[in-house]
Amino acid sequence: MSATYWQIPLGHLDVTVWDPNLDIDSDNNNGTNYPDNSDWEEYLEDNGYGLGKFVFPTATYYTPLRLRLTPGLNPLIEDVQVRLNFPGAGQSGVLHMWNTYAADPARVDDDVPDGGNRLIPGSVYSLSDLNYDSGNGAVTIYIDAISTFPNHDTKQHVINNGKSDDRIRATLVDPGNGDLAFDEVKYMIVNEDTFYPHLNQKVVLRSAMASEGVYDQADLPQYALKRLTSDELDALFGEGSDILDLIGGTTSVPGLETAIYRDHVTGQYVLAFAGTNDAEDWIDNLRQNMTVPAAQYEAAMRIADAMNRLEVFLESGMYFTGHSLGGGLASAGAVVTGQNAYTFNAAGLRRDTLMAWDPVAGAHTDQEIYPGSLYNYDNASWYVDAYYLDWDILSFIQDQIPAVDRVNILATFFPTLSSATVDLFQPAIGNRFVMDGPLDAEMLAYTLFAGVLTPSKVLNAILAGSVPLILMSAAHTTDYYHYGLMVDESTGWDIFGVPLPLDTLPG
Repeated sequence: MSATYWQIPLGHLDVTVWDPNLDIDSDNNNGTNYPDNSDWEEYLEDNGYGLGKFVFPTATYYTPLRLRLTPGLNPLIEDVQVRLNFPGAGQSGVLHMWNTYAADPARVDDDVPDGGNRLIPGSVYSLSDLNYDSGNGAVTIYIDAISTFPNHDTKQHVINNGKSDDRIRATLVDPGNGDLAFDEVKYMIVNEDTFYPHLNQKVVLRSAMASEGVYDQADLPQYALKRLTSDELDALFGEGSDILDLIGGTTSVPGLETAIYRDHVTGQYVLAFAGTNDAEDWIDNLRQNMTVPAAQYEAAMRIADAMNRLEVFLESGMYFTGHSLGGGLASAGAVVTGQNAYTFNAAGLRRDTLMAWDPVAGAHTDQEIYPGSLYNYDNASWYVDAYYLDWDILSFIQDQIPAVDRVNILATFFPTLSSATVDLFQPAIGNRFVMDGPLDAEMLAYTLFAGVLTPSKVLNAILAGSVPLILMSAAHTTDYYHYGLMVDESTGWDIFGVPLPLDTLPG
């Protein structure tokens, strides 16, 4: 809070009362314990990109809210009062607030002035009503979540309704002079095992949202991700930096689309790369842009290296993410810097891509472009988590087709096969995590009916444009790998809820 203060007459004395400071565990790392009053917590408390403090209806204990005032005030004097504004029924659910803890045997469900302990929205309370501690100047208020509204349990709910923005405000009131100052914090009533608790807990889920958002250069407050503006990028990299030409939807490298986000869960910066997300155009795009990926890989490594040299990124932390070709670019950034990457249905990365090019010899040298990158490449599992959907077309070619067959078959399909194209079909690097998708029955039915039982025959069928191309290209796209991250078919757990375009698929 600011250092503004107010002189409030208390009898013949003037007492300095600082602005009220309302604190809550806005970074959701203390459960139902007191907030730790960190700078990051303070930043998130009323920030539009923050998720707000999660409050669970099933919690055994109430969630504490700390109001800090000037120590040493007399709680019996009525010249210092506090008004509490909060929605009994907000956007996320219904809550009650109390001036005592859940297990207090003397707690009475009635308004405080009537001898109870429940706090009523919009009411003004004396310091004694709120059990003000004159020793440390603190008041503890307790939040009791009664029920949630089912409007943010899944990603589809968030698409439809946005992120809820419920707030609690404490206003310092002088009965003779009106409102003096206020502070407010955000909260969200949620059920366990729903979309927002998982988004908060899992960096891979926030990475998936950034990997989707970069295609449209979207700002993503609903997913706690702020896309940095041009002015913010200028401030970070320095106005006029050539790195700025490589960030955005239109860059100096053909086809390269990038964005930098600020993760409003951890405070880290997120470098996201776009790839190819259109199932129908996937093969055509490869045919038409076979030489482009080499320049994109070079640019990805430059951006990552530049970030890794700046104190602001190192202090806050960073990670990289991307889907398809974007996943390959993110993994290149990871091995150049030793930072983490989270990739989805990712393109591969060859060792040669990390080596300097000798234009005279027309070949790669044995000199690393970025020292240490080969070591990181050989230990990519330390840095890169690579998620892929079963039946994803790119991952299938990478993993199921022997290298010799892969090159020979692709050479017939891509007559001018280049090293850049080969990069795409190298196995994705890092820890590989296969996700179950929704196309098992369709693919099984096709392979049994058509007798396409070997990977090479499936690949030939794909390249010929038959049914597997349609199915497996769909499996490569965003909605399908999001399904893999947010649905468990064996248990029925589903925080995705997005209808998949299965009506566009055969059968």
